[in-house]
Amino acid sequence: MFQSEIASDAAALDRRERVIDALWDWSCAAGVGFCVAATLWLAALAWPAL
Repeated sequence: MFQSEIASDAAALDRRERVIDALWDWSCAAGVGFCVAATLWLAALAWPAL
């Protein structure tokens, strides 16, 4: 009985870790994309002054 509960808890923890990893990867990609977009936008604004 206890072994099945432990296995169930381990599976739930593994799923939770995979969801957190996926969200972390997505947020990092979104942050990098935002930084690239902001840099390009600022470069486009500054281009006439150069």
